[in-house]
Amino acid sequence: MSTTLVSPKAIAPLLNPDQSIAPDLVRDRLIDDRAKVYLDTFGLCTVRTQNGTALAVPAGQVVGLMTSRTLARKIHAELREQCGPMFTDHRTCIFLTQCPSSDIDIAETTVELYRSYEVMALAYPGLLIRLPTPGSSDRCWIQTPTDDQLPTFAQVVLALAEIAQREERR
Repeated sequence: MSTTLVSPKAIAPLLNPDQSIAPDLVRDRLIDDRAKVYLDTFGLCTVRTQNGTALAVPAGQVVGLMTSRTLARKIHAELREQCGPMFTDHRTCIFLTQCPSSDIDIAETTVELYRSYEVMALAYPGLLIRLPTPGSSDRCWIQTPTDDQLPTFAQVVLALAEIAQREERR
């Protein structure tokens, strides 16, 4: 789902001539609407970043696995919908997963993922994972969430490891 920011000038003819809409109010309304979609449709409880212009989901509610665009394209091509929601910040790609089960040592797993595959796990409490937000072109969905069920951390890590290892053998 993509929302396009509408210019207040484009809306102006629909208003009374003496009414105007501040661009910040339009942006804020679009961001609030997107936050509601993230919550109602995908089960993601978002917060606004410190400057208020972007939505983020706290790590601990989900985990983000950040990888190169090249590796992400290969994972996406092979897994399609099974890879779960995925977005880009135009330099890297981030897969959203459920939090790992309590038997997984996230600190050790994070180090191993980075060492082996140059994948960063965005999983530490207090970390905010910025999501695509209306009015901000620096992040966009490659594959939007389809419902409130994210893939497990283990599913995505396993797929990522298999594809990365296969690429190394070539």
